[in-house]
Amino acid sequence: MFEIEDKNRIKLVDESILNNTQDEELRQEIIDIINNYEGRDADALSILMYASERNRLREFMDKLTSHYKDSLQFVHPDARRVNFMPGALRAEFFIIKCFKEMDIKPHIQAEV
Repeated sequence: MFEIEDKNRIKLVDESILNNTQDEELRQEIIDIINNYEGRDADALSILMYASERNRLREFMDKLTSHYKDSLQFVHPDARRVNFMPGALRAEFFIIKCFKEMDIKPHIQAEV
């Protein structure tokens, strides 16, 4: 189950990752990567959005692809957020590591 519906994922790819550039091959590659992260698609999108802002898109596309092949492809999408499952736990650590590599700080909401 995807966290973000298809049309919104594609809109984010077009507007926030590709900045409306017309590279159909790259666009499809990004969409395929995000689709591989079903159940963690919001995280994959976020990583690629930050990477694009930092001119590190290809680097993090490769990292996401490698992590998926090495750790996540055999974990059912519904189990990818169950942190006591080894594959899901590895995914959580991988995502945190990506954010740290780009010096992304967690957004802390003020209490109201």
